[in-house]
Amino acid sequence: MEDVVRAVQFVRSRAKDWNIDPNHIAAMGGSAGAHLAAWIGLHDDLAKPDSPDPVERFSSRLTCFVALAGPMDLTRVDPRTLAQAGPRGESFAEAFTAAVGATPEQFMTDPEIRRRLKRASPLFLVSSDDPPALIVGAGAAETAIVPPTVPTTINDPHSAWHGALLADAMRRAGVQVVTRLGPDVGKDPQAEAATGVGFLRKHLLQQP
Repeated sequence: MEDVVRAVQFVRSRAKDWNIDPNHIAAMGGSAGAHLAAWIGLHDDLAKPDSPDPVERFSSRLTCFVALAGPMDLTRVDPRTLAQAGPRGESFAEAFTAAVGATPEQFMTDPEIRRRLKRASPLFLVSSDDPPALIVGAGAAETAIVPPTVPTTINDPHSAWHGALLADAMRRAGVQVVTRLGPDVGKDPQAEAATGVGFLRKHLLQQP
């Protein structure tokens, strides 16, 4: 998360040299990259105006972001049951617990760990001043229903339920959000690409 903040600030610090518009920067990613794109996109500005490092003085805010099948609420993961879902589930469970230096039980019950998971979850950063987003995820037809009825536990970090959860929160905050969620997502790569390109062109080419 610190790296993605630095990346946005560094790009903005080089805007003149690279002949880019510092007011039109987007982030896009899949899986863990989707989490990072949403986290930086929804986070309050992390600029440090008084920092001795000139790069840190630049804004970390985005024009828009695209999240492709990533975890948006880390508090809904239960590594205790996830670890029982075969080798893939065990691998995911180890990744989640290692990220916060916790055992599966601590992950679920330790108050400080729960606070850290919440701070790292894009869902809890949503506010009315956030930039537009495109959220994409393949899943059950129910994930496309507005408002969604989201399961308490979402163990698959690529589940479309994460996208449905974030999209609902953004809509309720009055933030523009476009979704492609449901069982047909991913079946037509050209259509998916066109949606992403169209969204980015709309927001990155707009006038300030």
